[in-house]
Amino acid sequence: MSKFTTQQIQEKIRQEGDYHTWSYKGKYLCEIVRRSGNWCGYVVIPKGHPCFGLDYDDIEDKYNDKINVHGGITYSEGIGYEVPLSAILKDLDEDNNNGKGRKELKGKASEQAQYWKIGFDTVHFGDLSENKHTFERLSLIDAGEYRDKDYVIAQTNRLAEQLEAIENNE
Repeated sequence: MSKFTTQQIQEKIRQEGDYHTWSYKGKYLCEIVRRSGNWCGYVVIPKGHPCFGLDYDDIEDKYNDKINVHGGITYSEGIGYEVPLSAILKDLDEDNNNGKGRKELKGKASEQAQYWKIGFDTVHFGDLSENKHTFERLSLIDAGEYRDKDYVIAQTNRLAEQLEAIENNE
């Protein structure tokens, strides 16, 4: 059962926006994006990380005991940015310290990827979607729990922490 009413969820969705990025310890780029009504969380890792180049199923299989994030890993892809990731992380740190923390980044898939993006979504059994049909049913049945922006930020930081532990061989 959702801890919010339909009206509260709709208002929360309007206030949350659709995109947020930040730096995890100046090391990894983190972003959350609302796709098809639900939040997705991503962590961008550099070449040399043990998970670089792995399909998300392979990450789950290989690091099953070290990765625990909402619904499991459901995404991985190579990407490239037009500027070095270190410059992006520096800008994000400055923006977050100034209270901005919202900068949309345009990454593009790349066969010769410099970075690897790993993520999860909140479209699982028990997750409430913002799509119209779910709201119409909300008053009739328990449609699940809305995973809000704060929840997804916390889960994305959790994923970054776990990826850091894998990189550090912990």
